[in-house]
Amino acid sequence: MNPDSTVVVLFVEGETEGEFYRALVQTLRNMNGGRLNCFIEYQVLKGIGNFSTKAERILKKDLMRNPKYRSCHFNVLLCYDSDVFDRNENRVRINWNAVEESMHALNVSNVFHIRATSTIEDWFLADSDGIKKFLNISKSADISNYKGLSGLKNLFSKHGKSYSKGVRCEGLVSSLDMQNILKANCSQVNKLCHILGVPCKHDGKCLQK
Repeated sequence: MNPDSTVVVLFVEGETEGEFYRALVQTLRNMNGGRLNCFIEYQVLKGIGNFSTKAERILKKDLMRNPKYRSCHFNVLLCYDSDVFDRNENRVRINWNAVEESMHALNVSNVFHIRATSTIEDWFLADSDGIKKFLNISKSADISNYKGLSGLKNLFSKHGKSYSKGVRCEGLVSSLDMQNILKANCSQVNKLCHILGVPCKHDGKCLQK
């Protein structure tokens, strides 16, 4: 099989996540000699409930019917927070088995889950220098007590900015050092590395000089 006949589709919840995963994949591309042996598609679903109501339809009608991808094999990554249902007890529940089955019914080769622990905001905070740069606060400031979505929102508010889940925050992602985030979250990101064909030893040392 020609390696360029594979399409990797990343389904994400919001605009912030979409921008973040684009930057993360670009970092992995750079690590891999400037290329990846697959096409990449990013699909922002605008809400966790749309993983079960829209993802399969987008895959079937928008991507698999695209002439560019005729005869391609599809791999899917479902990207969401591990605490996604703890944030609000009234949020819709997702039957992930059913989501996977609907995609396999379309002859998708593989369906993987990337669960950010506990939230993708924890991944952002792993690069404390980048967050401090974005908020224009001292490099010596201690922000280690700020955790997760609520912590990032409180930190932003304290420094005169606002952060809303899933809504694009101009300049935030570009302030982050993706290599720091990769090092801190290797065990959660290695599925992405694997499916993109980027060598991974699963030890977080791939970026060491």
